[in-house]
Amino acid sequence: MTAFPLDGRPLFDAVTGVASPFGGTVGFTPPADRRKIGLGWATWSHGCTGDVCYTLGATSVTLTMPADTAAFRFYAEPNPFALFTITVSSGGVSSSAMVNGSSGAHSWAIIDAAGLTSITITSEIDFAVGELGIAKKDGGAVPDPGSSLLLLGLGPAGLA
Repeated sequence: MTAFPLDGRPLFDAVTGVASPFGGTVGFTPPADRRKIGLGWATWSHGCTGDVCYTLGATSVTLTMPADTAAFRFYAEPNPFALFTITVSSGGVSSSAMVNGSSGAHSWAIIDAAGLTSITITSEIDFAVGELGIAKKDGGAVPDPGSSLLLLGLGPAGLA
């Protein structure tokens, strides 16, 4: 997967999407607030200090993928410093995990070789998503499972 570059837009600005490194935009519905770990978002996991998109009190966000997306990965972390359930759904498949709001960001990866169109993330409480990565259908680096696949339990180790 190809990581998204750092976002040069001002912190604390509402964003309706993030530019994909392959062109197009990953859309956010509802809009999210741009933060940086350590500057507007207190903690994350594994020493990451990059960009995050905060849901501004919303407990659900739908990410709309650009055309020809075959896979997408991200981390999510709840806002309060406690354990909360975060659920990720796409293509009729869903996965839930207890995630710690204090340096406990958890990762998910969704693969759909036929074409990934959207991902819905829900939580008991507001949250942020960050460390975005994407793969195109013609990128060659995505396994072909033949249908949607949600990789579970990746935790802080991510997709190393």
